Amino acid sequence: MGPGELGIIAPWLTGDLKYYWVINTDGSVVHLLYGSSLGSLDGFTVASGGWTAGEDGLSAGGTAGSLSVTGGSWDDFTFSTTTTFSPTDGYGMTYRGDADGNNGYVLTFDPGSDTFTVAKIVNGVISAPLASASVAAGFSGQHSISISAQGSSHSISIDGATVMTFTDGTFGSGTVGLQSASGSNVNFTSFTVSPP
Repeated sequence: MGPGELGIIAPWLTGDLKYYWVINTDGSVVHLLYGSSLGSLDGFTVASGGWTAGEDGLSAGGTAGSLSVTGGSWDDFTFSTTTTFSPTDGYGMTYRGDADGNNGYVLTFDPGSDTFTVAKIVNGVISAPLASASVAAGFSGQHSISISAQGSSHSISIDGATVMTFTDGTFGSGTVGLQSASGSNVNFTSFTVSPP
């Protein structure tokens, strides 16, 4: 949550998932299906890598790694994260996937080609790209990345601008997660899942 926002946690909701309502200073209310300050690994299942969490957010510390929300399963949603990275850091976001990362969709950033690509993972095998978008050479710094999935329609946004859309209905629901490439020092500083 940012300045001017108040988060309310409903104490009557139990289990691994938390539900949030953010009340902005203008009185508008935003419902979140899941949110994390990323100050700890609580609520995440680490599949691989040396993930740590703290004041600076979530990082795999230069190791190749992946993690996902424990017990999360959503069909239609918007998954958003804020990343801070250098021009050589590769990373990814998984969605509508299973907890071990063997099935679902993955959005990756390849710093070698300055390209975001979406592909399917089926039984651990990554498919040919479903969609891709190039960004400026040396793309780095802090950026907000959002994935919206509604039925078979998918939309990817960077800093609020839609950069790719595509249609695929292979996976209709699942959890969300993060990936980090080997040698990458990407930091994830926000993590939310909200209604589309």
